[in-house]
Amino acid sequence: MFNAKTEDEAVTIKGRIISDYSDAAEAAMQCLDEGFESSMTVMRLPAGLRKYYRTSNHIERLNKELKRRSKVIRVFPDEKSTYQQLISSDLRSELKAIADNQRGMLAA
Repeated sequence: MFNAKTEDEAVTIKGRIISDYSDAAEAAMQCLDEGFESSMTVMRLPAGLRKYYRTSNHIERLNKELKRRSKVIRVFPDEKSTYQQLISSDLRSELKAIADNQRGMLAA
């Protein structure tokens, strides 16, 4: 469906899929039918942009680049030692007390 050239072609493909698999996977076909319009929002974009926006490849690439750069410039400390310091400190109880206090002030 996502490789269809037009939205009408995608609707045709969806109908074929539902008729072929409705006996074997009724719940999945119902989910496909109900979520079809939302998933086809991408078809309203120009053809050149559809693949970019229907996949998460660009987000995954950005996250990978952020991770690579943070390792090189050492922006973030070692997560395990930082986590261990947080767990062994009294900071958690202090933060909880602050949050409870603020919640009480909001309720007032």
